Amino acid sequence: MNNIDIYPTMYGLDLAVCNSKCSNNDIKKLFVKLSKEELTDNDLNGDCRGYTINLLSRKGYTPTALVRILNTEGKTKKERDIDLLNTITHEATHVLLDTYSKMNENISLDYQEPAAYYMGWIVGNIYKTYFKNK
Repeated sequence: MNNIDIYPTMYGLDLAVCNSKCSNNDIKKLFVKLSKEELTDNDLNGDCRGYTINLLSRKGYTPTALVRILNTEGKTKKERDIDLLNTITHEATHVLLDTYSKMNENISLDYQEPAAYYMGWIVGNIYKTYFKNK
């Protein structure tokens, strides 16, 4: 079973999303650092709710933004759901900005629709994959 979904884009930076069962080894099997060095557990362990890391796929060295949600906080289901939404949105913002940076483009304040649609696509894919096989 694959614990990482890959979402190709036309922007030069693919999106990879870990589901809730994803391990460090799942990531290391598919990706290397941007320097093409091997990933270590220290590269992938975080003292946070989630992270986005830019990597290269082993297959073709495709630049890829990998999103991993590690945990949620809150006493009630509603609090945990809100925390998850905040974390997904936070990580999606990193992907959005990294994509625009990769393209050497700026987000236009006068024409925001492309960025807004892309953000929705990123958030939707993170959410879909996070709950896959949960």
